[in-house]
Amino acid sequence: MSQKQDILSHLLRHGSITPMDALRVCKKPCMRLAARIAELVEDGYDIVNEAPTGQHGIYRINAPDQMKLFS
Repeated sequence: MSQKQDILSHLLRHGSITPMDALRVCKKPCMRLAARIAELVEDGYDIVNEAPTGQHGIYRINAPDQMKLFS
């Protein structure tokens, strides 16, 4: 599984991901979470950064229908 797939899977299961989560869940440590999130947004996923400006990202996916698949 790629980093992008690992991150998407985590988002769909848990609803959000932080840089520390990404280091833990990706098979190959992900040091560029923002870049992988940008790729997922380009792929059409509705993901927002909920962290205050200047802080590390807390990314949340807005996909309640897709998240039900993993409940």
